[in-house]
Amino acid sequence: MLALVLAACTASDKAQQAESHDASTTDSPAPGTATAVTFDDSGTMTLSPGEHRAIRLTVDPPGSHTVQLALLGMSLDASLDAANLVTGEDGRGAVHLTAPRSATTFRIRATADDGPFDELVISVSADGFAVVLVRPAGYQGRRRTPAWTASAVSRTTCAALPGVPPADGPIAATAPDGTDVRLEDLPVGPNLAITLRAGQSVSGCRDLADLAASEVRQVEVSVTDSPVDLDSTDLTVDMRLSSDVDAWRQALAADRTTFVENLLPPDKSVAATVLDQMQMLAADPASFATHRATGEWDQLLGAYLDAAGVDVREQVGLWVDHGLAAMLGGELMTGRLTALGVDQALLAPDRLGDLDASEASMPSEAVVSWQVGPKDALQAGGIVYWFPSRLMASAASMGAYAAPSHFPDAQSGLSAAFGCDAIGDTLATVSPLPASCDSDCMAWLCNAAVAAIWTRARDRSASTLDVATIAFTLSATADISPEAVISAFDGAWAGTYSAGANAVPLKGTVTATSPR
Repeated sequence: MLALVLAACTASDKAQQAESHDASTTDSPAPGTATAVTFDDSGTMTLSPGEHRAIRLTVDPPGSHTVQLALLGMSLDASLDAANLVTGEDGRGAVHLTAPRSATTFRIRATADDGPFDELVISVSADGFAVVLVRPAGYQGRRRTPAWTASAVSRTTCAALPGVPPADGPIAATAPDGTDVRLEDLPVGPNLAITLRAGQSVSGCRDLADLAASEVRQVEVSVTDSPVDLDSTDLTVDMRLSSDVDAWRQALAADRTTFVENLLPPDKSVAATVLDQMQMLAADPASFATHRATGEWDQLLGAYLDAAGVDVREQVGLWVDHGLAAMLGGELMTGRLTALGVDQALLAPDRLGDLDASEASMPSEAVVSWQVGPKDALQAGGIVYWFPSRLMASAASMGAYAAPSHFPDAQSGLSAAFGCDAIGDTLATVSPLPASCDSDCMAWLCNAAVAAIWTRARDRSASTLDVATIAFTLSATADISPEAVISAFDGAWAGTYSAGANAVPLKGTVTATSPR
């Protein structure tokens, strides 16, 4: 009977253990799922040299987690009794620290499940601890300093700290501008480098070696502008012309005239220009020429244009003027400015006035030289260029699209002006069309001729390597972000527009803002 009772109890205990095991397995988080790790002690832990102290921490959510521990900074001969620990099911764990035998400051970092981490600052001294109130002094710059961060690095000097500003020391604090930054629990004894910075853009450092136990000392740190991080530059630039743009307008007017004359030469009629090209494209040019003469096609097409009241040359010129309106009004160029390397940047134009810069065959990027001097004075210079004929063609297409008929582009507008789709009916008034080219054929020839004429005029500058350039220099005052990156600038530029034998002095304003 007793054996039966014992057996029953044993079975019951095993069942309860199994249930407990299943519950703990279900409730315990999966490995690598830590969301936070926190030391029990906050602020700075002060220790005597060689002192032993238990360092306790908690990982969330509760459960078994792997925590890696490391000593960071000037830890000297300090040691932990374990580099890793596994928390209990409540997420709690502890490690024991042995303080170094000399005064210093350092940090302990705990990383849970290779994810979240926390740090505990340790300050060690046999002679006590002090408080330093840090404030900036002597700043003559123009950068914004809404808040200041001070820190203390032990057993070193300002001259030995790398970086401008150097990395913060283990003991650090932040306060609004106009308020002293309070650094507590600084160890008495070793030299301290007291750093002070506003973001990364303004900074300074001061050595401090004679603190006394329980002292509260006010310290001024001379600060200056940190070097600008040009490598992180990313700006949207807008260059505009000044109000005196008469010479610029005359230069563009000359380019416009050249483009229209290359499109429709003034030494022949507009009708003859189109019919000449159609004849070149015809399957039988000789037959085309014969029917052109006997059918009086030049006169008929000229009469058609007269009856329509369209001066094609003037119409193209008006389209160009519309497309150039922004440039004629002083909007020169917009683009993106990014860092390239030491003293150089890349200017990527995106618009010439209202026009797509790529349609004028502007290079996608132009190298610009630049530098930032004292008081964040920015100097830059470079050259941008484009093909004038392609700029005029792009302007004409914009104007054609803005016309009441909303032509897709200027080429389509020209085809419509010549009545290409019905040109067979126009030319068949005196005598029939040749058997080798009916009305549909004539419509195709007309559209193809207009396309050829347009393409030749559009690409004229590229084929003759006739480029227009603006060589410029700019001067501006840069706004520097807390990260010591140029966030904006506002200034003036001057340069020369050159196209062929013409050279026109230009000047204007330039602004830049961050696209982010």
